[in-house]
Amino acid sequence: MVAYGGIDALIWLCRSSKNKDLHHLTTTILAMLAEKESIRPVIITKWALSPLLFLIRHYTNTQQKTNNKKSPTNSIHSTENNSEADLSSDAQYMSVVLEIMINCTHILYQLSRAGILSQKEVISDGVFSTLLMLATFNITNMPTDEQQQVMSRVDIIQSLASKAISSISSLVSLQVNIIEEIQGTNKLSDLLRSSSDEVRKYAAKTIAYLSLRNDKYKPVLLCGDGSKALISILAILPQKDMDEECRSKDLEYYLPQGSTGHLEKDTEQQSIINSATVSHVCCALANFATNNESQVNLMSQPHLLRYICNVFTTFPNHTEILRHVARCIANLALYDCFNVLPTLLSMGKVSKSDVQRHIVRAIDNLSSNVPLTSGDDNTPSHWRELFGDAYLYISKILEDEDGDVKDVDTIKRAKSIIAREKQEPDEEEIEEVEEEEEESGHVSDKKNQKHTKNKRRSKKHK
Repeated sequence: MVAYGGIDALIWLCRSSKNKDLHHLTTTILAMLAEKESIRPVIITKWALSPLLFLIRHYTNTQQKTNNKKSPTNSIHSTENNSEADLSSDAQYMSVVLEIMINCTHILYQLSRAGILSQKEVISDGVFSTLLMLATFNITNMPTDEQQQVMSRVDIIQSLASKAISSISSLVSLQVNIIEEIQGTNKLSDLLRSSSDEVRKYAAKTIAYLSLRNDKYKPVLLCGDGSKALISILAILPQKDMDEECRSKDLEYYLPQGSTGHLEKDTEQQSIINSATVSHVCCALANFATNNESQVNLMSQPHLLRYICNVFTTFPNHTEILRHVARCIANLALYDCFNVLPTLLSMGKVSKSDVQRHIVRAIDNLSSNVPLTSGDDNTPSHWRELFGDAYLYISKILEDEDGDVKDVDTIKRAKSIIAREKQEPDEEEIEEVEEEEEESGHVSDKKNQKHTKNKRRSKKHK
């Protein structure tokens, strides 16, 4: 295929063919070849991306426009052909067009997954912007009898595009360019609000990749609808013991009008489908929480901590999710969010070392924010009242010599919490200090009285 010009011939047909059937056949062959690792670089070096991207844009316009539909006759750049345009409403024509789009999107996905696309191809040539368009691609007017089949193909296009976006976003060298490409837009937020579970999952994964580094760009990702769309994934999870009016207001805030249809799904099925999405969202929130400006943005959202803690209630045995939840709480612990302690301790009972180390870090950060005494009068603070149960949990970790907690930083933080507890004065100690101060004050008063009397006597004597 390569040595004898087979790839060149296929690309030439994509570029200059006169009908959709040839486009269908050539893109199908290229899509199969793109799965071979040795062929992927050849597709790029033979400049196949340009005609493939044009085919996508052309057939996207063909489906979305009701008038003046363009048709690939004589040349892909030729003027409209009435006979082809008349077939645009035909189910067979639509089926072929959607398969062409699936093939082209599949090729882009394979190249993205291989990590061989350059900055020029991703940004300048428009691969990333085309993938964003495909991830939101939809068909509104379709025959009723073909609706299910058409929608299944549309779902495939959206899924492949969102996977490709996620793969490209995982490349550190391209992340800054990608963030600048979407800066000031709600393109990623729109993907998070998609009706497709796959699109939401890979959109959340994309944001998790982009927020892992690039500290100065983190606030950019949360601008506009960013933070609301991200937290909306957690807000739609089943909630317990939440006021209905408050719940209704939150959903109205986080979800745009008319987007609550997927809440009607069976709760168990929804949890299974959304577990990966929730994991990526919690990972992204934990990443954002390391930036001060992003922290302020997140903490200003209604009931953020409640929704984060509720994730544990929904997925109590999902280790990866618990790790991200604990890491997120630990990073947000600069705020006085002591109401998360019960969740942390409950997680600690069912978690292993990779989760426990974040739980210990969260408790350490929270406990360090509380002074051992309050004010100049050395009155006791509420440290023991707040962290009494946490102290027992930390003590158990240190006593468990056979446990799997061997991380040096975890042990160091645990010992720091124990030392902080021992530094706090007991009520008895404070009472003794107060009694000593009262006694010393009483003695000093007597001395002052004697000194005053002696002065008066000396004056009378004079």
